[in-house]
Amino acid sequence: MTRRRRSRRALEASPREDQAVPTPTVDPDVAEFAARIRQQQVAGRDQKRAERESRRRAEEHQRLTAAKDAAAADVKRLRTQPRVTPSQTAEADAAYRAALGRLIEYETGDPPAWAASAAPAADPTARRGPDEPGEAIDGGAGSEGAG
Repeated sequence: MTRRRRSRRALEASPREDQAVPTPTVDPDVAEFAARIRQQQVAGRDQKRAERESRRRAEEHQRLTAAKDAAAADVKRLRTQPRVTPSQTAEADAAYRAALGRLIEYETGDPPAWAASAAPAADPTARRGPDEPGEAIDGGAGSEGAG
């Protein structure tokens, strides 16, 4: 007369043959409420995403503006110093124009017309190394004045 006992989990997992599996009915008001909540959650995520993008763009603009201001300060500093070579002035001017061009391109979406023509002119001065005659002459003049 021993009866096998089924575990509670087994009883819940397999419905009895005489019981029909009930399908849950959802109240239309509850379904509408849940849909509105989901819409609000999606809208909140979209708003946070837009705020993050706005902050990122503001930080990038601030970084580009600071780079332009630093380049302008270098140009002003070099123009007030008595012993500045023309190549140093040209490099500082090219750096300022490049920084200004990047800032204008970021703000407007299009690079300025003068930035495209100035970029090839800046490359040869940037590639010039200390082993080339122009740098050797500049280096010698600077060492004489320092001593």
